[in-house]
Amino acid sequence: MHSLHRFNRFNRQHAFEVLLHVGDTPLSGAIRYREYLRQSGQFSSLWDKIKIAPEGEKLIGATHLYLWGGMLLDQADVKKWPELMDYLQSPAGAGLWEKMETEARDAIKRLKGRAPASWQQPALVEALNQALLAQVPQDRDFSLPAQQRHAAGVRHLALRQLGAYLSPAESWGQGLSTPLLESLHQAGLPRLWLGTDNWTAEFLHPQAVAAAKTSGYLIASYDSYDTAIPRGVNDSWLTAQVPSALREKCAIVESDGSKKPGFGGEGYYLNPHCMLSFSRQRMAELVKLAGLNSLFLDVDGTGMVSDDYHPEHPTGAADMAQARNARLAWFSNTVKLPLGSEDGNAVNARHLMFAHGMETWGFGWGDKDMHQNKQSPFYLGGWWPNAQPDLFFRPAKVKQPYLTVQFDPRYRLPLYQAVYHDAVISSHHWNYDNLKFSDVKTVRALLSQLYNTPPLFNLSRGTLRDRLPEIKKADAAFRPLHQALWDKALTGFCWLDQAGWVQQTSFSDGSQLTANFGDRPFGDVAAHSLRARLSDGRILDVSYGDPQ
Repeated sequence: MHSLHRFNRFNRQHAFEVLLHVGDTPLSGAIRYREYLRQSGQFSSLWDKIKIAPEGEKLIGATHLYLWGGMLLDQADVKKWPELMDYLQSPAGAGLWEKMETEARDAIKRLKGRAPASWQQPALVEALNQALLAQVPQDRDFSLPAQQRHAAGVRHLALRQLGAYLSPAESWGQGLSTPLLESLHQAGLPRLWLGTDNWTAEFLHPQAVAAAKTSGYLIASYDSYDTAIPRGVNDSWLTAQVPSALREKCAIVESDGSKKPGFGGEGYYLNPHCMLSFSRQRMAELVKLAGLNSLFLDVDGTGMVSDDYHPEHPTGAADMAQARNARLAWFSNTVKLPLGSEDGNAVNARHLMFAHGMETWGFGWGDKDMHQNKQSPFYLGGWWPNAQPDLFFRPAKVKQPYLTVQFDPRYRLPLYQAVYHDAVISSHHWNYDNLKFSDVKTVRALLSQLYNTPPLFNLSRGTLRDRLPEIKKADAAFRPLHQALWDKALTGFCWLDQAGWVQQTSFSDGSQLTANFGDRPFGDVAAHSLRARLSDGRILDVSYGDPQ
């Protein structure tokens, strides 16, 4: 064992303590850490959090869904394609026609009044959506009220000019839409957390937000205060749009005096303490204007901190972690809605109800086969089409060494759950939903069941039919177990066979979950299945049959 700690101007005044304990089970370290958090007043259970934010009760037994496609219209919303094509080429449609890309206009001309083929429709609807956005003037201040007014203007323009060729306006939408929500509700899914990648979808489709809440679901938008970029660099990156003066003032400064480049090398990373007032105001405003009953706050839960040498706000890494916690705590205690973030790192987990990224965390960021080589079976996909980007929907395989390091169940331990099972509901990173990796789909499903953590799916209106059976199956397996165990601590883990393919978790009420990852039955547990023995005497079996 070895450890390295670098003392500098920010941490010399802090006490530096090392605790070393020896345990006798695979979870001893995690259980000891949980006790340390309790003793130091840093542990908050889900019960504690639900008392503050009662809507959090809806997370119990809930499957998590990200709804992709934040534009106004889906191809399914067009009911009269030939007439729409004719209108766009007429004098009445000239305003929209001029805003459409040349490629889309040429495709429409070649159709000569015929309806486009199904493979052509997504690109044409994308061009039409972009033209609608461009036709409505956008306020330069980029404030949330201005964005909401712009969305309302886009809806009004589409209804006025295109309504005769479309379905009723109440049904418009790609991911967040009433047809999709009605299908989820009718499929017998009573508890869902729904997230969008930005708040545009909520502003464009307030009727769908209302429908989600009527169905008893949680509806959240993605938000972040970690990077700020100048206007004109990437205006579609909505969370990174902050006032220029604030971007310069709150930029993190490195020890050499340079400002720390932001995510992807754009703009600057921001000091959370400096951004606290702005983030409080925008979070509260976003929840109110978009009608949300949950929020996902990116980065804050990762525990990513650094020293900031800015002369106006010098901040050490420990104080930066506390500043992130202050932002999370303010939302939870003031807005009083269920809050989630990325990963759920222990440094910033106390005020989170849920976290995405601990069950399957980000990996292979620089791997060319995963991100550049389009011929590779490991290629994750790009950001097209906008309504359902390949990055989130295209199945891929897992290459070595990630296949072993990330997913081989013989080398995994539920350490995080041993600390936080009854405190933070953790699932996958949104890049890697339950269906992303075809060769480890069953292994991941069994691991989630064994650890009693929720499934997570990416979904769009266009993929609903294909993905709904998988969502229903996963939800039916997870929901009853989580409703029984959500407030219980995960207290034990063991291997039941020498090879490590059969594993068991134990909970504080005496319940036991046994997963068989192997190809042969083990006692009364079938291959590729899980058997739950709950403390109330119930025995529940979940089978995944084919290992793929």
